[in-house]
Amino acid sequence: MNIEETWKRIAAIHVDQSGRITAVWMAHDKQADTIYLYNAAEFETQDFPIIAEGLTALGRWIPIAWEHKAKEIADKLLDRGCNMTAEPTKETEELADVLSREINTRIKTDRFVINSRLQQVKTEVGTARRVDGKVPLDAHPYLSAMRHAIAMLSWSRSLRKKKRAQKKYQEVAIV
Repeated sequence: MNIEETWKRIAAIHVDQSGRITAVWMAHDKQADTIYLYNAAEFETQDFPIIAEGLTALGRWIPIAWEHKAKEIADKLLDRGCNMTAEPTKETEELADVLSREINTRIKTDRFVINSRLQQVKTEVGTARRVDGKVPLDAHPYLSAMRHAIAMLSWSRSLRKKKRAQKKYQEVAIV
C-alpha cells in the first residue's frame, strides 16, 4: 500500500476496561474518497513511555484521536510527546451506529481498505455483530478505534502540509 504525501492521516486509540490500548493509523485519499487503514497495534502494558514511542513511530505529526473516557491516558500520552487531538470523540450509541454503518458502506463500496497484513483487524471487522440491535462500544477494540479516527477525520493532517509549514532557508556557503 503506497500512501501519498498529500493524503491526510490520523491515528486513534481505544482504551478498554482492562486498560489495554488498541491503536489504528489511517490515511484519507480525499480525491477518491477512500480511507486506508495501514497499521494497527495493541499495547497490553501501562508503561506510557513505551506506548508513546509506539504511537509516534509512524510520525509524531500524525494526530491521535481518543475517546472522552480516556482523558487521563490521553493526558499522559500528550505529556510524552504524542500529538493527541485537542478534543476527544464523544462516542454515544447513536454515533457508534452511524459510524459503524459508514465503515460498512465504505468497505462494501471499496472506499475503506484494510492493509492485507492486518489479519487480526480484518477478522474483527468480519465477525463483529450488534448486540440487541446496538453496536457494542467496548467489544471490538479495532472497530472502536476506527470509529474514533473517522469521527475526528477533520483533525487529520498530510505530510505535505507539514513540510510546507517548515521554513526554507537559502543555502549559502560559509567562507
